[in-house]
Amino acid sequence: MKVNTKFIYFLVFSIATISFFFPNIHFIFSYKMQLFFTLNLLILLLILKKGNFKFNNLQKSAYFFFIFWIIYSLFTYFWAINKEFVFVTTLRYIVNFLILYIILETFDDFKDFSIVLKLFYFILIVYIIIAFWEVVTWQHLSTSGLTQRNAISFIPTGPFYNQNNFAWAITMLVPFLLFSGKYYDNIFVKITSSIMLFLIFIIFLLQGARIALMIMVVDLLIYFIFFQNFKKKLAIISFSILIILIFSVKYPQYFEFAKAYSLEEIQSFSKEDESFRLESIETRLMLVNYAIEMCLDSYLLGVGSGNFMENMNYGRTISTSGIKAAHNFIFELIATNGLFLVLLFSFFILLIAVKLIINARKMKNKNKFIVYAAGFSLLFFIPASAMPSSILEYHCHWIVLSFIYSIYIVTCDQSSN
Repeated sequence: MKVNTKFIYFLVFSIATISFFFPNIHFIFSYKMQLFFTLNLLILLLILKKGNFKFNNLQKSAYFFFIFWIIYSLFTYFWAINKEFVFVTTLRYIVNFLILYIILETFDDFKDFSIVLKLFYFILIVYIIIAFWEVVTWQHLSTSGLTQRNAISFIPTGPFYNQNNFAWAITMLVPFLLFSGKYYDNIFVKITSSIMLFLIFIIFLLQGARIALMIMVVDLLIYFIFFQNFKKKLAIISFSILIILIFSVKYPQYFEFAKAYSLEEIQSFSKEDESFRLESIETRLMLVNYAIEMCLDSYLLGVGSGNFMENMNYGRTISTSGIKAAHNFIFELIATNGLFLVLLFSFFILLIAVKLIINARKMKNKNKFIVYAAGFSLLFFIPASAMPSSILEYHCHWIVLSFIYSIYIVTCDQSSN
């Protein structure tokens, strides 16, 4: 049974408002309110569906894996240092599971996914507006760590606590922006998307988000090499050179500043900053080393959900200049939920990403560009998750992953028919 279109728009609006525009939801609601809100959406879905649900093998596999994850998370209670954190983190996993279930039951054809594409487009427009408002005014939203510390800075943090989290959220949506011009095949969309991509690149430069910059450059290179014909490639190169020449002649002082700033960012890749204390990739590697130590010390079972910082003892914290957060989602999960579960999760992520790209190559209509966007977004999910200090409290990533998995199910159904 197809869900009423009005519910789809309501769901999309709710997800966008709560998860992307108010990601630091704990400033407004507790994790219990997150669960309450998601349960209400689920009840509304159950009423509209009237008991008519679909359970194909791909859905069953995802549900089985997630239920196993939730049960295992609760099981870590028996050896975790902070047992309350186990319950809190498990509740967040339950919210993620409910999000996955609602999205898979609601979005089941490419007309629905065109709504999602518009949603992501809108989110990025709002993010860019917020970012440049911050750059121009040196003011920030109340959820920003800069505001809370009364720090004076032009670095955009958006609705997140810091710039790395903001860059991470944007990075996951960039492939959808990149392929939107191909999907709509509209000159206005193509021009707008190009301008937005340029502005996002500037935002990443201002943030010093070097991982985000690297991922975006790879995104752009893949798109340029494999999705543009020779004439368009020549036109893009010529236009870019022309713009650079005009800019360098007309505004030499700004050009020199931009060049010097860009070179400094590239040369200082080892300073992927979140704060003045997190000075280098070396610190991140140290945190990865401690995550592996925690996993080994717990016999590969993990130290307990949400307990990474609880296991950052005095000696470890000293060597990381006071940094306790993992700064890598995958290794945080390895440390807290064990090696087996995370290897399985990572394998599924990469497998689905590759299958999406392969399926997109076989498609003949414009929908293939949504599938390409989903595949590349998923492909870069693991490296992108090394940017934020932690994403366990957020649901942005799981909403994107759920939409991508829904796209994967639809493409698999179509290819089997």
